[in-house]
Formats: sequence, structure tokens, C-alpha cells
Amino acid sequence: MVLKDVKSDYENLIGKKEAILTSSDLHYIPGIESQIRQLFANLLSNALKFCGADCRVSICSDYPALEERMLHTTLDPDKSYLRLIFSDNGIGFEPQYAEKIFMIFQRLHSPSDYGGTGIGLALCKKIVENHYGYIAADSKPGSGAAFTVWLPYQ
Repeated sequence: MVLKDVKSDYENLIGKKEAILTSSDLHYIPGIESQIRQLFANLLSNALKFCGADCRVSICSDYPALEERMLHTTLDPDKSYLRLIFSDNGIGFEPQYAEKIFMIFQRLHSPSDYGGTGIGLALCKKIVENHYGYIAADSKPGSGAAFTVWLPYQ
């Protein structure tokens, strides 16, 4: 339901960019609905902003097994997590900036190149932390970006 609402909010931009959005059947997403909606909106907006021609955005979710969760030292091994992955085929960024992009007002591009305030991803991090989760980014220039969100459930 959250994704459907957010896609509706961005319907004009999705159409203008002729973006192709794919998503798996998203699992139940635990948390404060308005904050989860904002998280989805910011991550989708970010993906659309940095996509060029042939814009593709994928959103999927799963429940990783304990063995996979143990690979992430930031996660509590005694909790189960829902993993959400937002990926795109946009411009990407240098891996060394994967942490910096979550800092408020930190931008990798000038406002004249790509609009925005530098608040969106910082807000995503705050929302995820408010839900005792974790967010990470992975990218390479020219290869798009993937944002992985881990949210505890149960």
C-alpha cells in the first residue's frame, strides 16, 4: 500500500522520465506508516532524480536468514529483519561517498546540476534509525545505486 501511494505521488515524474518501476510483492513493512511512506518517497525521488534515459528503478524485499544477517555487524543478531532494496540504473557515485550521502546538507553534485537540498537521504537515515534499523548505499559511477534498508520486525 505504501509503495502504491508513493508511486501515485510521483506519477507525473515517472511518466515524464518514462521510468520503468518494478517491485516484488513487498512484505509487511513494520513501522510508523507516515515515516515509512516518507522513506519510500525520498528513496524513489532520489532514484528518479539521478536516472537518465532508460530509467529503471527496482524495489524488492525479503527476510534474510540468520547467516546473512550475521555478515552485518550493525544488526542485532537476536532480531529478525525485513530487508528492502531500492536500486536504479542512474549515474551512481564513488563508493567512498557511501556514508557521506547520509549526512544532512551533504551533496555530491551542485544544485544547478541536480536539484535538492541534501536533506532527503539524511532524513531516510533518521527514519530507519528511529525504527532501530540500518540503511546502507552501494554504488559505482555509471552503474546506478542500491540502497538497502534493514528494519527489525516482530
